[in-house]
This record gives sequence, C-alpha cells and structure tokens, in this order.
Amino acid sequence: MFLFTALALILTELAGVISTIIDGMITSRHLGEDAYSAISLLGPFVSILLLIAGFISTGSQIVCSRNLGKGEQKEADAVFSVSLIITILASAVLVILCIFAPRFLISVSGVSMNKEPELYPLMDCYLYGYLFGIPALMLIQLLSPVIVMDGSGKLLPVSSIVLCVVNVTGDLLSVLVLKARIFGIALSTSIASYAQLIVILTHFIRNKGTFRLSLRFFSLSHLREIARAGSPSLVRKIASVLRDLIVNRVNLVIALSIAAIAAKAVQNDLNLLMFCIATGVSRALLTMCTVYYSAEDLQGLKQLFSYAMKFGIIVSGIAGAVLIVAAPWIARFYYSNPEAVSMSIFSIICMAVSLAFDTASVSFQNYLQGIQHRKFVNILGIAERFAIPVALALLLGNLFGSRGILASSAIGKMLLVLIIFLIVCRKCRGIPKRWEDYMFLPEGFGGGESNNMYDRIDTIDEVAPLSQKAYLFCKDHGFEERTAKLISLFTEEMASDVILHGRKRRFGAYGVDYRLAINDDKISITFRDMCEAFDPVKWRELHSNEEMPDSVGIRMVLGLVKDVRYFNAFRSNNLILYLDGETVKDL
Repeated sequence: MFLFTALALILTELAGVISTIIDGMITSRHLGEDAYSAISLLGPFVSILLLIAGFISTGSQIVCSRNLGKGEQKEADAVFSVSLIITILASAVLVILCIFAPRFLISVSGVSMNKEPELYPLMDCYLYGYLFGIPALMLIQLLSPVIVMDGSGKLLPVSSIVLCVVNVTGDLLSVLVLKARIFGIALSTSIASYAQLIVILTHFIRNKGTFRLSLRFFSLSHLREIARAGSPSLVRKIASVLRDLIVNRVNLVIALSIAAIAAKAVQNDLNLLMFCIATGVSRALLTMCTVYYSAEDLQGLKQLFSYAMKFGIIVSGIAGAVLIVAAPWIARFYYSNPEAVSMSIFSIICMAVSLAFDTASVSFQNYLQGIQHRKFVNILGIAERFAIPVALALLLGNLFGSRGILASSAIGKMLLVLIIFLIVCRKCRGIPKRWEDYMFLPEGFGGGESNNMYDRIDTIDEVAPLSQKAYLFCKDHGFEERTAKLISLFTEEMASDVILHGRKRRFGAYGVDYRLAINDDKISITFRDMCEAFDPVKWRELHSNEEMPDSVGIRMVLGLVKDVRYFNAFRSNNLILYLDGETVKDL
C-alpha cells in the first residue's frame, strides 16, 4: 500500500518538476541568464501560492483521512467539499492581485529596483503569463492526494506526463516560432497546468471517487479542523517564504556577478527535482499514518513508519550519489560561462550530499503532523525552513561569499537531523535503538501487545485456525464463552467472504490482514484486504428486502455487532466491527 502510494506521488512530483527544469534550461539557453535569473527570483511568490494551496490541501487530507479511519464518510465528504470551495476562492484572489498589483508581488519576492534593475521588466512579463494557471495549479495540489486515497494513483503520473509534454512543446513554440520570449514561457506553464487538471478531473467524471461534493453536513467546525490540521504546513511554508526573501536579498548583496545568482537558480531547480522523493514519501506517510493513528493500529503504524523512513533514506542516498557524479555534465548543460559552470557544480554537490538528511527530516515532520503532534512540528518547521538556513546563510555568506550561501542549505539540513537525534536521545535517556523510539506516540496508544492479536490469511484453509486463535484470545482475556464464540464466528464468516468472493486486482494481494483488539470490555475486529472495493454496509442497505441464501453470513454479522464502519483507501477495503461486553450479553 505504501509503495504504490509513494511511487505515484514521487512520479507525479517528478514529472512536474522536470517540466519546470526544462523551462529553465530553454530559458537560459535561448533567452539568456538574465531571463532565467528573473524567473528564479520569483520563487518566493510561487512559494506563497504553494503555501496557500498546501495549507488547504494538507489540512483537508489529514481531516478526510481521519474521518475515513473512523468510518465517517459523510463527514469526509463535507470536508472535501469545503476545501474545494476555499481553494477556488483563494486562487481567484491571487489572480486579481497578479492583474492589479504585479509590482507589489515582485517587491514581495525580495527584488528591489536598486539592485539588478534589468531583471524587473522580465519578472513583470513572466508574472502576467503565469497568473492564468494559478487556479489549475492550486486545484491540482488539492485533488492529487484525493486521487491517491481513491486508489487511482496511476492517473497522476499520466497527468504529469501530459503537463510535461504540453509545457515543453509550448516553450519551444514560444521561443523558436512565436518569439513570445519570457511571457510565452509562463503562458505555456499555465496552459500545461490546465491540461494536467483535465486529466485529473476524468477520475471524478467517471464517478469512481471515494469523496462526493456535498455541503449537507457542512459546519464551521470543518473550517477549524482544516485550519488546525494544516497549520504545521502553513508554518513551514511561511518560514520558507521568509527564508527565500532574506536569502534572495543576502545573495543579491553578496553575489559579485549574475553567475552566482544563476548557480543558485540551478541549485533550486535540482533541489526541486530531488525533493520529489522527500515529497512523495512524506505525503504518503502523512496520509496513511493518519488512517492508522485514528484506528489506533500500533503495529500497522510502526511498520508504516519504519518502512517509509528506510525507503526514503535509501532512495535519496542513491539519487544523491548519482547527482554528484553527473554534476559537471548538468552544469555544462545549463551554461557555457566557466564561472557559472564552476559555481553550479559546487551548488549541485552541496545539495546532493544533503538529500538523505532532507528526506529523513521532512518525512519525520509529516509523520508528526499526521499523529497531531503539531507543536513539535511547528518548532522543527521554523528551525528547518527559517532559523537554521537564514543564520547559516548570513554566517557562511559573510565568511565565504556566494559559495557559503550555496553550502548553507545542505549544512542546515544535516544540523536539523542531528538536533532531532539529540531530542530523541533525551526522550529515551540514551541512544535510540528502535524506530519506535522516534514515533512519539502517547502512553498506552493502541493498547498493550497482549491486548492485540494480528494475523494474515491467504487461503481458505487458514480461516478455521484463525477463528480458533480468535476464540482462545478472547478466552485468555476473561470473556465469557458466548462472547468468545461470537468473535470466532464473526472472524470466520467475514474472512471467508473475502477469500471466497473477493476479486483480486491484477497486481493486488488476495489475502486478509486481521486485527483483534481488546480494551477493557470493548472489542474491535479489523479486516483489511486489497481486493476490489466492496462495502458490506452499503450492500446490506441495498439488499435489505431481498432473500439471498449465499449472503446469510454478512447479514448475520452486520446485524449482531454494536457498530460497523467501512472505508476504502489506498486501494484497500477496511472493515471495522465494534462490540462490547454488554452488547454481547443482549444478543
């Protein structure tokens, strides 16, 4: 589940960033270093745009996942609908600002007329072409995680390839045929964004999505939930914008030539490319850990966290090594000026060395946000995105000039990982030896190991032994014979239904992950499988008046439990049955 989700998000981010990098290459090759530097200096404005979109998207993503984990589909639909409306309104406001106050937005990006005035008109032209794509860019940010949760992650790489092809084609036409120069580059990006959005919307047009547009259950509490859940992302983005503003000014003051600014632009481009790994891993971890956390599934959460961290660090380390070897070739592809090439090689190596550290810290912060550890996330976010890089840029910039600024980002990321390690050491009162030491879970989360029974079955022959294990587990915890037999019966009936009637996806697992949890006199049974989507609760409602002999098991189980909740996310069916001692006595 995690691998599918993470790879879909990584490939999506990757295709979009490749498009941006090709933009930069075409701009620098055909329009010159000034034009490329002008686009790079608009980075803070793009960060503001992504700040707003990311705030809404992350908040919605967390709250929707939390509601799904609790089986509250109607609440999830309401949150999704509210976030969609907010995103459209926010994008409209940004477009209006671009039309009527472009110079203000350029000044907000940290560029002054007193320093490099020749870049100002170029930034102005780029902004006018870019503004048309703002609504599409923000909606893509919101809808992409939703598609992944719906199990249609394959559509995202396809949409990103469409973005890349349309954007590059538009860039080449603008530069070589239409002579539209920097305005044409920006307009191509806008058109390509709408092309990607159209592909994404086909998912919702086919009516396959988990979420539905509905304001029936809307309340102001949804806005508060989205704001609270997304606040760490907002804090990190604000810190990033402030960092870019200050570092822009520091770089303009310290840099002795356009080559130094251009080298920073190359570093930013490639950082965006490599950061796709951290983004994909952390966003997948954020969404999935929210589901596991809301269900208090300790073992599932531990496996998810350790797998995500190891996967991200290993892949980032390999990517960094490849980037170091390729640094000279990449730099010469951008520039022919020897000074720009030398500075660019140095900037690429600095960024590549820090990749694994970056992925580890970002994934860790997204995990903490998913388990609602917001205060700690905010502190780490401000340190990572603002305090550490700005302090190092000022210090190393004054000591070593532009090379010091280029190295400051990498050193800052390593320093943050060291700080996190020291914090965990203090919490553990020693050297952490397990991934669980980094998870910061509340005391008693998920119950003790003795109160949880986990298993997996792949064949019908394994159903009866699982049923017997569930019976003995209940007896060992002091439940009456009647209760233990009912739990055993529920386990056998529901697991058999999946094994016998579940239709396997082409590349999906066929078996059932099983969890039986006991908390005092409360019992919950969770079934998770990767077969075709099937909601037994909705099925029972649709066939309540029909006599179907082959469905007696489902009808009996759903009729006897205290509560039953179902959700489909990340291509998996999740069914949770709730009972308690008093309910069982009344059956």
